Amino acid sequence: MGRALAGDPRVLVLIRPTAGVDVRSKESLLATVETAAAAGCAALIVSDELDDLRAAGRVIVMFQGRVVDELARGWDDRTMVAAIEGLSEPTDEDI
Repeated sequence: MGRALAGDPRVLVLIRPTAGVDVRSKESLLATVETAAAAGCAALIVSDELDDLRAAGRVIVMFQGRVVDELARGWDDRTMVAAIEGLSEPTDEDI
């Protein structure tokens, strides 16, 4: 991450950025991404970890190779999981 940010990039592309890191490192890494984004750097994060996606301005959800939903910042876990599972609207039976 440090090497990627050293060149003052306009875009960061991160694929599963917190895979295999401890909780403290995960928080630090995601805070660094948020700081870069606040400074004008675009960040594209590809991840199946919900925590990696919480700070995103929007999340595009794909299911079986197609876009099934677009969620704005502030989405809730129930809605996200329903979209990930390919369900249009979550119901009590889905959870």
